[in-house]
Amino acid sequence: MLDNVTECLDGEGDACEELDEFFQSYEEQASEEYEEYIDDLVEECENGDGNSCNELEDIINEYLNDFADEDADVEEIMGELSDIEQLFMNFEYAEGTTESSVNDAGLTVLEGGDRPIISEQQFNELKSLVAELRNSITG
Repeated sequence: MLDNVTECLDGEGDACEELDEFFQSYEEQASEEYEEYIDDLVEECENGDGNSCNELEDIINEYLNDFADEDADVEEIMGELSDIEQLFMNFEYAEGTTESSVNDAGLTVLEGGDRPIISEQQFNELKSLVAELRNSITG
């Protein structure tokens, strides 16, 4: 492989193509392994493993934060969603069941889960926060 790097740097096109194929193959393998890892976390979370659920939440938050670092619009929206997130954190939840299925596109779909118990005051606050956010986006 090191020879291919040297040859590619020397301008040999075939060596560069071989390097490109190697890296594409590596990226595909890493992507498949990560996808399997996420699928395993989802399944474990569905089966009630709180640690897996927390890890999924951390991955999603990290993903969003990465986008926020690169895109000011994402950062702005995340800031605007913080009040809604805080409200959700104060909800009480009734235990429910979670089921998963794979749709026609091959994506895992989660259904069910715990049900939030929302007071009338919380509902009205949520309704107001969502309307405020919607109006700030749509003008």
